[in-house]
Amino acid sequence: MKNKRSTGTKILLASCLSAFVGFMPTMAEQVIFTEIQYNAKAGQPDFLEVTNNTGTPFDMGKWYFSDGIDYTFPDFNPGNTGAHILKEFETILVSPVDAATLREAYPGIPASTRIFGPYTGALSNSGETVSLSDKNGVVMTTVDYNDGGKWPAAPDGTGHTLTRINPNLREGGWRNWTSSAAPGGTPGTVPNVNDLPTTTTQISQTTSAWKYDQNVSNIDRGVTWREPEFDDSGWSEGPGLFGKNSGDPFGTPWTTGGRITYYLRKDFQFNDSFSSAMIDIASHVDDGVVVYLNGQEITRFNMPAGEINFETGASSGREWNEPAEIASGADISAALRTGRNVLAVEVHNASAGSSDIAFGADISITATAQPSASLTISEIHFGIDGNVDWIELHAPGGSAVSAASFKLSPNRQLTDAIDLAGTIPSGGYLSFPVALAPDENGDLDLFLIQGSTVIDAARLDRDRGEESFQSFPVGQEWFGGMGHTKDAPNDPSARQTSIVINEIMYDAPSDQGTGEFIELYNRGSESVDLSGWKITNGVRFDFPTGTSVAPGGYLVIAADLECFSDSYGGVPALGNWRGTLRDGGELIRIEDHNGNFVDEVDYYPEGDWPNLADGDGSSMELRHPDMDNNIATAWADSFESEKSTMQSFSYSAEFVRSKWLPVSSGQELQVHLVGDSHIILENISVKRDNAGANLLRNPTVMSPNTASSSGWVTQGTHWQSFMDAGKLNLISTGHGDNKANRGEVDFETSPIVGQSYTLTFDARWVSGKPRVIFQTLDHGFGTSFLLPIPGNLGTPGAANSGSVATAAPTVAGVIHSPAVPRPGQSVTVTARVESAAVLDSVELLHRLDNNGGNGSWQRVPMTDDGTGLYRATVSQYTSDANITQFYIEANSGGVITTQPRYGANRPAMWIVDDQEIPTQLLRERFVVSAYDRQALNTSVGGGATFDYNFPRMSNNFFNATFISNENEIYYNAEIRKSGSPFTRSTNSNIDHGKWKLPGDRLFRGRRRSVIDASGTSEGSGTPRFYDDRIARYFLYQLGHPINEMEFTFTVINNLAFKRRESHEPISNDFLNRNFADGSEGTLLRIDDEWRFTSDNGDSRSSRNADWSYKDTDNPVAYHSEWIMRTRETDYDYGTFIELTRLLDENKTDEPTLERITNVNMLALNAVVRGYDADWDTITVDRGKNAYLFRPKDGDGWMLIHWDGDRVFERTSQAILGGRAGVRTYFNRPFVRRQMNYYMTKLLNEHTKGSARTIAWMDAESASVAGTGINMPKSTYTNWFNARENLARNFITTAVANTNFGITSSNAATSDDVITLAGTSPPTVFNIRVAGQENTQLTWTSNTAWELTGVVLKGGINNLDVEGTDHDGNVMEQDQITITKTNNAPPVIVLDATPKSLNVALQEELVLDASGSSDPDADPLVFNWEVTPESGAKIITGDKMITASFTKPGFYLFTANVSDNNANTSSLTVGVSVHLDSDFSTFGDAALESVWTGHMVGKHGNSSNGPHYTLQDHEGRLTLNIPVSQVPLGLPKPELPPAVNYIDFGSTWKYDDSNQELTGTFAQPAFDDASWLSGPGFLGFNQAGLPGPGLQTDTLRRDKDAGLVTYYFRTEFEFTGDPIGAKLYLDQIVDDGVRYYLNGQELGSVRLPVGVIDSNTPATENLSPENVIEEDILVLDVSGSIVQGTNLLAAEVHNRSSGSSDLVFGARIDIAANPAGNEPPNLDDVLHPWVKRALPDGDWTLQTEVKLEKVQFGQFYAGLLVEADQGGNTFRYGVGFKDGDSIASLRVNPSGNSETLTSIPALESDLAVVRMEKKGNLLGFYWLQNGAFTRITQLTLPEGTTFSIGGIFASTEVEQSLEASFDYAMLINSNADFTSWMIANGFSDPDAEYGNTGMSNLLAYALGRDLNSQVAPAITHANGTIGFTHRQRIDGGQVSYQVEKSSDLIAWEAAGDLTPDGEPALNPDGTFTVTLTSDLPASSRPSTYYRLIVSLQ
Repeated sequence: MKNKRSTGTKILLASCLSAFVGFMPTMAEQVIFTEIQYNAKAGQPDFLEVTNNTGTPFDMGKWYFSDGIDYTFPDFNPGNTGAHILKEFETILVSPVDAATLREAYPGIPASTRIFGPYTGALSNSGETVSLSDKNGVVMTTVDYNDGGKWPAAPDGTGHTLTRINPNLREGGWRNWTSSAAPGGTPGTVPNVNDLPTTTTQISQTTSAWKYDQNVSNIDRGVTWREPEFDDSGWSEGPGLFGKNSGDPFGTPWTTGGRITYYLRKDFQFNDSFSSAMIDIASHVDDGVVVYLNGQEITRFNMPAGEINFETGASSGREWNEPAEIASGADISAALRTGRNVLAVEVHNASAGSSDIAFGADISITATAQPSASLTISEIHFGIDGNVDWIELHAPGGSAVSAASFKLSPNRQLTDAIDLAGTIPSGGYLSFPVALAPDENGDLDLFLIQGSTVIDAARLDRDRGEESFQSFPVGQEWFGGMGHTKDAPNDPSARQTSIVINEIMYDAPSDQGTGEFIELYNRGSESVDLSGWKITNGVRFDFPTGTSVAPGGYLVIAADLECFSDSYGGVPALGNWRGTLRDGGELIRIEDHNGNFVDEVDYYPEGDWPNLADGDGSSMELRHPDMDNNIATAWADSFESEKSTMQSFSYSAEFVRSKWLPVSSGQELQVHLVGDSHIILENISVKRDNAGANLLRNPTVMSPNTASSSGWVTQGTHWQSFMDAGKLNLISTGHGDNKANRGEVDFETSPIVGQSYTLTFDARWVSGKPRVIFQTLDHGFGTSFLLPIPGNLGTPGAANSGSVATAAPTVAGVIHSPAVPRPGQSVTVTARVESAAVLDSVELLHRLDNNGGNGSWQRVPMTDDGTGLYRATVSQYTSDANITQFYIEANSGGVITTQPRYGANRPAMWIVDDQEIPTQLLRERFVVSAYDRQALNTSVGGGATFDYNFPRMSNNFFNATFISNENEIYYNAEIRKSGSPFTRSTNSNIDHGKWKLPGDRLFRGRRRSVIDASGTSEGSGTPRFYDDRIARYFLYQLGHPINEMEFTFTVINNLAFKRRESHEPISNDFLNRNFADGSEGTLLRIDDEWRFTSDNGDSRSSRNADWSYKDTDNPVAYHSEWIMRTRETDYDYGTFIELTRLLDENKTDEPTLERITNVNMLALNAVVRGYDADWDTITVDRGKNAYLFRPKDGDGWMLIHWDGDRVFERTSQAILGGRAGVRTYFNRPFVRRQMNYYMTKLLNEHTKGSARTIAWMDAESASVAGTGINMPKSTYTNWFNARENLARNFITTAVANTNFGITSSNAATSDDVITLAGTSPPTVFNIRVAGQENTQLTWTSNTAWELTGVVLKGGINNLDVEGTDHDGNVMEQDQITITKTNNAPPVIVLDATPKSLNVALQEELVLDASGSSDPDADPLVFNWEVTPESGAKIITGDKMITASFTKPGFYLFTANVSDNNANTSSLTVGVSVHLDSDFSTFGDAALESVWTGHMVGKHGNSSNGPHYTLQDHEGRLTLNIPVSQVPLGLPKPELPPAVNYIDFGSTWKYDDSNQELTGTFAQPAFDDASWLSGPGFLGFNQAGLPGPGLQTDTLRRDKDAGLVTYYFRTEFEFTGDPIGAKLYLDQIVDDGVRYYLNGQELGSVRLPVGVIDSNTPATENLSPENVIEEDILVLDVSGSIVQGTNLLAAEVHNRSSGSSDLVFGARIDIAANPAGNEPPNLDDVLHPWVKRALPDGDWTLQTEVKLEKVQFGQFYAGLLVEADQGGNTFRYGVGFKDGDSIASLRVNPSGNSETLTSIPALESDLAVVRMEKKGNLLGFYWLQNGAFTRITQLTLPEGTTFSIGGIFASTEVEQSLEASFDYAMLINSNADFTSWMIANGFSDPDAEYGNTGMSNLLAYALGRDLNSQVAPAITHANGTIGFTHRQRIDGGQVSYQVEKSSDLIAWEAAGDLTPDGEPALNPDGTFTVTLTSDLPASSRPSTYYRLIVSLQ
């Protein structure tokens, strides 16, 4: 049974708004979907409703739907300049039909609503993702709707629409969507769907009758008189008005004198069911009044706060005829009852002597209907025929419901409806007979309708013969099973209540899914069988058969079972699940084997949910298994504080002089953390040369003041730190820095520059981020440390650490109403409270806020409305500006739950305020306690009152309540001041501030926001609101990411509202919205480098940030001005320091900088900020006010705009400034070319005279009309005019005036493909030839270009060359006509499936050449070839082939395409065919079992050393080396001095016969007996050589025969240890040479890369010719030298055959240890290597490697294999070397590593490399331009075997490296039986092969699939008997044996048979073996032979 239960309507209670949130973390929340008609009724069109949820207009030109439908919004139209603007708060519709048709279908669409379309495609009826993106591809809004699960069913075809519930909450999932109240919805009108139908009931009029008591006796009536049960039968009764006043008529006169208080009571009936109710009271009163409803005070007027008694006078006298608003919309939900109610009023005079009194009131109650349907489908029963025979309804409200107006329909068209009759009792159940049949699949849809409105719906799937489906709790879950509860409360027998989700680790500190787990607990008394159960949401997991949990037992489901077991040992666990748990929260759901609900948790990060579980080390533990685990307060953080242990840390370095303002005295040691964290430090010491006394002053105590000479001073975000018995508990609530947010202690004596110092300490982690940073005040000494985090976090498989003995109450949905009460207005607090145990009390604790933060808490009991909704009303603290703090405490058996979570420490708050805030803009109110407001004042917060904790630059956040638009409340928000030391205020105001929300209650999907006052007099910039906004508008138009912003009215407490701009900060929300996995990139905030010498932030110095390299790679030298704001724990500055180093070294060529920077975005950003004269930023005059960001995907560094408020002032300000490194970068010609383009684009389209910009300005002006915010349009248009010339001059006239044109000759040509050249003005971004997509553009200067790959046809070619902008719009054009004098060959375009050309053996390869064409339009003929033919089966079509394979290997497919003019083109592609088991995609949570790691483990909770992860880059295995040196080889061995073995005068044998002997002559076994010999030097025509001179000058010169190459050989005896032997070679060689030692190539000089033969000339001449080249080769020859006789060979290549001279002479010295030493072990290397076994024989190993972070340095990353050569271990590799080349490499047995061959590779950070072993050849390859290029090839010694291979990375110096690998593919070229079985889809070796009578194994062995005639045979020849059989050539795994028998019973090996010659090779891939008996046939008895084939 698949549960598809959906409701027809679902309304979110207002009391739950603060705890309601969705997901979709990459989505913007300013423009939103508000209504979706995805499956309209027949005949009606669908539609999408889009709403601008802000007061900010948007330019939506070219916005498009990136998911779902196809539609792009129109761009700017000069004829209708505002049409592309989405106005403030505007709602639009997008439809598949024209506007008239849509309006006809939905006549309620307002006339003002704009309709866009028609769109193409269709909204899926079953659900899909729909996304709207802006023109730059940033998703503005998205929804992932569905027609099942928790989504409402009514919108699926019944006419109802999906309607958004709350516009300010995330919309992506089901939580924030409901069904429209009526069919058709409300297109074009955004309803407040929280407003359910309401009814208003008049309770009293001024003249209505009341019972009253004038209290003539003036006695205390106490409180009983106002209770409903009070007996008022003795009271008088009369009509209103009541009172006394001279001359005034009263309906019931009263008397006065001697008393103050009068009492009235009124009974009334209220029979409507309601979810909430409000009361309005307009009264004539003299003087004051208090009103009660059913004994609860609901309001008071003109009365003092506090307790009221009969002697309490009114606050002041007033005349009764002045009507008063006693209550307006006061919430009485907690007091009102269905049925009888009593209003009680006490009227108070101001004094007992008053002569007048009066009361009379108009009273009405407005009640909101119940949020759930008045009727609900509760049970569905099936008869024995399988059809539904009755359906049960439930009335959940407080009154009976007649079914007469309801019907049941079995389909979405709401036809065939069944009329209902009868009455369902209140809270009761009633069944109705029906006859309904499910469809053929068992699916059943039921709709309960009233008219055409769907009230409820059920969608069920009966696929297991269920007798009934029962909803339990009614309206929530459906359970299918046997039995029923007809006309009674549901109790489904299938409901499983024992298994609960008991613990969740969803965000381990490693931020890796491998640490995730879910723990289940059996709280029942019997074992539970989980066979067939599933985790269906969150992650996916299928419980295997036989899984059970004993009573009281635990079962863990782990993301990575191997990792889990490593950390937790033998805890019962299963795994691995599929997917990952979202750090942002999601629904985890478990269903049983029948699909019935078992348990679910809809968790969120932080807020009311456990806070430390959000990545800070704790798991989320259920406090008690009987608590409702879907409520936040049921959970707690696991206790982890004692798991870690103290470890020792040290750092030694030389104290260096600061690059800026070195400190000679007053030095201090600073320490800070990088985020929320708690660590413990002790024994902190700094010593010179690690000896002597500790140089720190009082490091074991806290300072009592701000003097760090007296001990540690910890402030700002670190203020909670404390000392405990000499242990410094360092606690941070946010980022640390070198300003006010750190700890510091003084040095006794300042360190001395140039001396070495050692920092030591002991430390352990407690919670949060484990990175800690130490540095001196001037950064002359410092580093960071990563503390280890235990792996066994949480308590899986054991009792939860925070469990309570009895179930605690759960409290949720706390809310107060009204959100902002008026003076005198009472406030009602509500909460949903549940408890599995007896609930002892629910109390509201409240107090009046005061400056001391020490008011007494008052307790008020809360009352239950019977449904678990508790209420209490607070009537105190009603004066203007009063702040009330409160929280709720629920008690069950002494176990307490508070809400908000931290109770009195972080209470909820409201404030009384009588000011009216205009509604044109978003209203943001922050309620901050008076105590915290004081802390924001520098003189108070930084003084003794707050223990000096909060100096001016403190970034500590303070508790706040955030209220949006005066009605939407978010508790436990946090707020602080912000700004630089130049601008941050010292008072308690928050003109510039930052605020954030808990993760479980985000406002518009945003976690953090900024309050910006820059456009106001309180701001720090120019007091114009639009300065920064215009810059962002320009950036957006040019394609740059920008942050969201919105003008607001902002209120702190009850201060006057201020005009502010709310900014999306440049943090995770922004990054994830604009970039894929944005928060996983590297974000640096740019600031001045500050030096603070006082704690108040006033004594300070600063310098500009820049891109200068500081002669160190230590991040401490950079991190103060380049502040890490993502991945703080990694603290990886490698890529940034790399940028500064390259600029410093002037390595600024285009390929290099393109690798590490995003040139386009940097140029664009610099242009806009330069044009605006934004002097206060890094590209102009100040090193600050921006962010530097490097996306995770490696696109390179880019600047992110921030704080552009000092602009549009300096008309002569230069576009670029002179910051070190920055100017170097932007002056590079290719960067300036991009700047010229963007500047031209900006000037031509968006500044002077731009109608588009004016239209936007006009829209902005309209949006802020009446707000006090002005758009000074003329200021900006004047600036555009004034700035024009300077900006144009930046481009330069020469560049700007360059014509777009082609400069290439148009002469006739016979070339098939040509290159065009030309020039272009800066209006052009890209250049193309129309109709030709495969050309390549290269800019050769700022204005000159080349276009390669231009294809010509025969005859006349009219080529249109187009220059386009970055959006693809054609900006310039030119044409050239070129005549091709001959017919053009075909152009081949080959599409492959799969595109990678990596094919699994059981897959098919499709090569499609249908995209090929002939330039001359000739018909084409296609011919295909494959090499080798064996192993590939081809089905050929006209223009494509399909290939299948029978064995792995590397195949070459060639497409030969011919036209009818005899022209043929060929294109060859290489295809790698592999076994599935030999291809690792790295897409799973765990590595396949074939892989093992060397010196590398999985990314743990804190990984200090090399580690790997499968999650950092999706579908890739990442090797990460934190800053360290882990070289490829071992430390170099100590060797004695080198010994000479060959000198220049030694004798050589030589050959000058001009034969092709390359390579072969160098083998020791080569026969050189016929060669001549002579002493060196050898050659001809060479004079002036050093001694001994040219001794052998008889070598032959033969120009006519083309003699180029000469061969030399000589031997020497070696007696040392070969391992580690190092060869030094000096030479004089004219011209090039290649050396061999014992047949192995050593190296070459002046010879080309690639294949070399006897005709290959040297690449250059020797110059000077007679000078010895010393150490021309220095090599480790461990693998080639042997003890005893060794052969050195050399082939010398002249520059040309006509060369006039030749000389060869070599000197060999070898350093080696004596023989007999123990060889080193290569397994001692430190670098990470993930490896697997390699097969015997031939193989290929291939991978794709990408450098993710650091691009250059000294490192390797790629493939590595291990070989055994004669008992010595070698390693060979291929991959990136230093980031700028692809190299082959070798690690010798000595551990020495060396590069064999290196090829430059600057263009990309990604490479595909492979190694291939064939016989004794080992090839190294690199994929270039779609084909593999051989880098080098080695000839290996005979007998070489390979054992293991895999992927690796190494660093040869101290640096970081992150390399990711997309896959690893092993091709076992020795095709075996296993691969054959897989290729054919077989599983059983013994099964019959076809109808052959052979088993699969025998068929394979004999090649039956290759030839049908393969049976073995007996032969008779020459009197002897023979036996022949076939064997498969590639028959790996199979052995063959012939047996004989004389009786067919007993068999033995046929020893009489011997091979008769060599096997005969057959053309079909087999060979025939012939065996002959050694006995004549005539002399032997009857003999039977058989062939036995078996698997090895």
